[in-house]
Amino acid sequence: ETDFAVEHIDNDTGELVSFDGRRIGFDLLVTVPLNMGADFIARSGLGDELNLVPCDQHTMVSLAHPDIYVLGDAGTLQTSKAGSVAHFAVDVFVDNFLAQHRGEPATHGFDGHANCFIESGGGKGMLLDFNYETEPFTGSFPLPVAGPFRLLKETRLNHIGKLAFRWIYWNMLLPGRPLPMIPIQMSLAGKRVEKDVTPAGTGMPTAAAPSSPAPPPKPAAPRLEIKPLPTVRPAPAASVASAPPPAAGYVDRPGVDSTADPATVLPDPIIPKF
Repeated sequence: ETDFAVEHIDNDTGELVSFDGRRIGFDLLVTVPLNMGADFIARSGLGDELNLVPCDQHTMVSLAHPDIYVLGDAGTLQTSKAGSVAHFAVDVFVDNFLAQHRGEPATHGFDGHANCFIESGGGKGMLLDFNYETEPFTGSFPLPVAGPFRLLKETRLNHIGKLAFRWIYWNMLLPGRPLPMIPIQMSLAGKRVEKDVTPAGTGMPTAAAPSSPAPPPKPAAPRLEIKPLPTVRPAPAASVASAPPPAAGYVDRPGVDSTADPATVLPDPIIPKF
């Protein structure tokens, strides 16, 4: 069921009820609590109502403070909060931060690249590789045809790759060594693409090229004669006008503590009714 926003849970009938009145029955309901950012983000005043720092989706720069970069799970990147996302985003950050230190503009952009193994049980696993512009595709990874891993397919080799990643984590990721054959920007190599997607590039927004010549302009409609309205003299102003109040500057608002009651987090919280 898509676009199903839960309004309440009807325990008498064993159903989830949406705001538009749709119902879905269940035998066992497993819910996930609201995922919020750290308490120190709330105390800093940098976060939103979920204690996440709003940031640019490609450069990770704070939208309110351009001298702050937001990395890892602290920001509002519209992708999964996974270790691979933080890894690829940090590589982009390093290049842009060094360019900023040299007084140069940022030329690298994060494309939302995420890569993760999923254990499926029975000694098998799956592998996903996607970014902002694509959904997970089937295919082979990291090499076309040869793989050796299979995307969106349950295999024994994917499970072995998950186990081997422990060594890669401690001996390559943490020391800062690059991962062989796994680029920062997501590659379409080896993927079975079923529809048009944006090819891997810098990840920065670019102007789209025109697909066809612009149509000739339509003939202009005849202009209507507009008669001026009669002049109305304004009322005499007061001799001494009071000065307007000063414009409001930065308004310091407290963040939301992650241990707060759900009813205080959002203006219209979605709270199950039991």
